[in-house]
Amino acid sequence: FIGWMVPNPQETYPWRGQMCIPRDLSLKETKEGLRLLQKPAALIRNNLDVLSQHRIAEIKNLKINNQETNMDKQHKIPANAYWLTAEFVVKSGTAAGFKIAQEKNRDNQVTVETVIGYDKVNHRLYVDRTRAGNAKGMNQDRLLQTIDLPDAGDGIRLDILLDKSSLEVFVNDGEKVLTTYIFPGADANAISAFSTGGNAIFKSVKIWQALLHPRLLQPT
Repeated sequence: FIGWMVPNPQETYPWRGQMCIPRDLSLKETKEGLRLLQKPAALIRNNLDVLSQHRIAEIKNLKINNQETNMDKQHKIPANAYWLTAEFVVKSGTAAGFKIAQEKNRDNQVTVETVIGYDKVNHRLYVDRTRAGNAKGMNQDRLLQTIDLPDAGDGIRLDILLDKSSLEVFVNDGEKVLTTYIFPGADANAISAFSTGGNAIFKSVKIWQALLHPRLLQPT
């Protein structure tokens, strides 16, 4: 399955949008009944090391207590074109996740960022674009988007796919998906992990930079 992103007029006119990443569809029996799952296509997902030319940043067992930390201190992921997978545990009363396409001024104050977080209190994933840069082309009523996750518990798994302006978030192996867009400036390219209100343990975070076209995998 391939969807069409950004169908409405944008600040990028006359460029009107793009396709989402190809997705594999499957069915799963859940507590709420039979549900359709969407996961990034296995052709891409299973070959990320090759497609990224082994440009990878990886962190394990990172504990954060009501703070945020830079996820790319070695500057392996310099641009807003990457695939991030993460498994993390959020303690009671805590929200945690990632701040992407982030920019700070000379006083080290954040001026631009998009926040992708899991709110354990309300069992809800959210994407907050209120500080995502050029918001003129965005639907002002949807700068904060949410997904209810009543059965998520403490742990959550995310796949975050950012390609300059397109943003796709897959939750718990495709049980839920949120697709949107942002317009960060060229210098808004930092990635941070955060927690607010308490502790979070990022058991595994892996980031592949700048995917190449899947056809490069095909034999000549």
